[in-house]
Amino acid sequence: MDCMQSLATVTYPFNLPFNFLLEQIRSYLGHLKTDLATIYETFGVNELAIAREYIGLSLEEYNLVINSQTNEEELKKIYGIGDLKSLNNVETFLAQTGLSRTELPELLEQNREHLKFAKI
Repeated sequence: MDCMQSLATVTYPFNLPFNFLLEQIRSYLGHLKTDLATIYETFGVNELAIAREYIGLSLEEYNLVINSQTNEEELKKIYGIGDLKSLNNVETFLAQTGLSRTELPELLEQNREHLKFAKI
């Protein structure tokens, strides 16, 4: 497997997968003052591909986001660890996710606002 294919398919660290060819196309189009989503719209490409481009996700990243992982071995690969229980340690969790100490409370509190209104 060549390095470009490897970067496009591995899931750890969290800034992967990385589709170099897609990023190269996006960069070239940026120099031409356009983007891939606009080209997709012009040629009637499906709406999902257009939406992915608007938010900047490659197909590989999109598939990683929409497919929930419950398989222990897959989760170990995604987090780059040998034992999932090690994620219980805050320092390990922060290191493996790339989150900062200030971002952690934001992660833990997201989507909790609707719970307050549900109790009313």
